[in-house]
Amino acid sequence: MKKYISGLSAIVLAICFSAFSTSPAPDHSTAGAKKAPSLFWYAINPDGSLGSALNNGAQMDKSTALGYTPCQDVTAVECDRGYSSRQVVGANPAPATNSSSDYHIKKTQ
Repeated sequence: MKKYISGLSAIVLAICFSAFSTSPAPDHSTAGAKKAPSLFWYAINPDGSLGSALNNGAQMDKSTALGYTPCQDVTAVECDRGYSSRQVVGANPAPATNSSSDYHIKKTQ
């Protein structure tokens, strides 16, 4: 009878320990990281009017838009501007957008 009790105790303890074990902690390395918005990007003409759409008007984030423009986002002169909705090409002046740097690409020179 004693050999059954010790075996039964071992099984009960194993069930108890497994019932209260925790699952692996979730990866929070990207938690709180701000995701760049997906926008419609347009060139800004030298006269301040809204130029052509980048990438045929497809929505994309700023890092993707940089691949479709000669601008490198390094100076204060605006080259391209992102909008959350489609815009009318040729609008002068170009409509204002969010002031966040995620919505603007600056000229190289």
